[in-house]
Amino acid sequence: MRQPFKKVFKPGKTNEVRKSTQPYDVKLKAKIINEYLKGEKSFRMLSKKYGMHPGIISRWVRVVRFGHPKNDKKIKITKFTGMRKKIQKTTEELLEQNKLLRKQLEEERLKALIYQKVIEIAERDYKLDITKKYAARRLKKSGK
Repeated sequence: MRQPFKKVFKPGKTNEVRKSTQPYDVKLKAKIINEYLKGEKSFRMLSKKYGMHPGIISRWVRVVRFGHPKNDKKIKITKFTGMRKKIQKTTEELLEQNKLLRKQLEEERLKALIYQKVIEIAERDYKLDITKKYAARRLKKSGK
């Protein structure tokens, strides 16, 4: 598993020799990522153990999972790295759901129109009062 790490990450310095702006050592990154991928420890537990921010470890794991060529300067690692496929999938699902909902809405409109016509026919032919009268009178309060 060292080859993928060396392809993805730049060589760095160990935690003791490293300054805050220099990259971490590839061996240290590999060790931390492997500990996380075993599933026994969380980002927070690892960050406390190694004295670093959990977001750094999260970013490393994301880079290993979804890939990030180190020579490509255009791609910046963010919290959204590797989510593009997921977003495209959900976009397609939303478009499909939108079509389905539009079809259901049209069917409901037709049903409402049919019910309205049935009520009109029943009122006209059978002299029934089906629709609600909105201008109903209020009851007078007694005792005044």
